[in-house]
Amino acid sequence: MRKGLIFILYGILLHIFLIILLVKSNAFSLIHTKLFPSDKPVGRTYVETHAFYKRVNNNLTMGHTIFLGDSHIQGLAVSEVIGKSVNFGIGKDVTKRLINRVRDYDAISRAKNIVIAIGINDLAHQSVESTIKQFEQLFSLLPKESFLYVHAIFFIDEKLFKGNIENNDIIKLNNKLKQLVSVRKKSEFIDINNQLITKGQLSEEYHIGDGMHLNAKGYKIWIDILKQTITK
Repeated sequence: MRKGLIFILYGILLHIFLIILLVKSNAFSLIHTKLFPSDKPVGRTYVETHAFYKRVNNNLTMGHTIFLGDSHIQGLAVSEVIGKSVNFGIGKDVTKRLINRVRDYDAISRAKNIVIAIGINDLAHQSVESTIKQFEQLFSLLPKESFLYVHAIFFIDEKLFKGNIENNDIIKLNNKLKQLVSVRKKSEFIDINNQLITKGQLSEEYHIGDGMHLNAKGYKIWIDILKQTITK
């Protein structure tokens, strides 16, 4: 009986020791990183691009149109949309990281317009509901004096896109995002998906072949709509 009690106590102490060891190490962090990809340490390219944008931010005066988002924005020739504009897009970005980035761009507080296109990468690892909550947090950080243009997430070509994202989830997120934008003053939701899709999919005519990123023809349509909307 006594030996059994000693064995039980030994097991309890061993588990306590292992828990303390795990807490002091980065094991929990590594496990969390595997489960939640958006929280992975960002790569060198991301860090360097963000550092570059912070230097650009320090040079900006009043009244710019600032573009924020992922690779869709990064590939956008923003000067074709409107003069006195700056592009702060980073490929593979997600709303959670953008929330952290905007805190480093104080020029946003002096912006005339803010254009946001992000969200597709969020759907690869989290729910529509979680993504909308992050959009709410992002919008709360933006100045109410600036006009906010929020772009719908682009549809994908599911035949060619290699990932775990579906257009049905994009539709759900766009509907909730549109509703979120509608309650904010000085804001507008822009959705050009109907001009880019064929049978509910992003048309091969308008993407580069990966089922996701726009080609020159796709960007031309987007630029024309943005120009008309922002400069009207």
